[in-house]
Amino acid sequence: RDLHPFPTRRSSDLSDPRARVVRSERPGATVARNVGWRIARHDLIGFVDDDVEVQPGWADAFVSAWHDHPDASFITGRIRIPAGQGTLAVAVKDDPDPATFGRRDAGLLGHSASLAVPRQRLAELGGFDESLGPGSRFREADDVDLFDRLLAVGGYGRYEPAADATHDQWRRIRQ
Repeated sequence: RDLHPFPTRRSSDLSDPRARVVRSERPGATVARNVGWRIARHDLIGFVDDDVEVQPGWADAFVSAWHDHPDASFITGRIRIPAGQGTLAVAVKDDPDPATFGRRDAGLLGHSASLAVPRQRLAELGGFDESLGPGSRFREADDVDLFDRLLAVGGYGRYEPAADATHDQWRRIRQ
């Protein structure tokens, strides 16, 4: 049974037999994220962008945080600037301490570039809004929108710095 209404291609060029690459013929980061979580086989879905390098233990840190906080609606990870790339911070959250976020909290909660969300929560909301995010009509706020919708239904979020990654700062201000 086809779980998504648009064609995908699978890559057979993987070294780990547990992994697979699925490509959407439709553009957009949120489209790709929705395709991915809908065909994934596990209850906790991890998201990472193509310009983010995760550190050893990244996935295990998300799983551990979820086991410690099974009611969390989402968990964001630490995202640092790679050494030697200056101070222009795009999609970076480098706080040293774990934190919990509720509906009334303000500020940066994290980014979809390093994120874990329980499948059930994504299914309840229909996933990411595909009109938002890179490659879509509105090129930003896809993660902020998802976090807001998850918090609006009574959930809470977690920030877990042990889920460590670096985000290549290739953009210029206008990008």
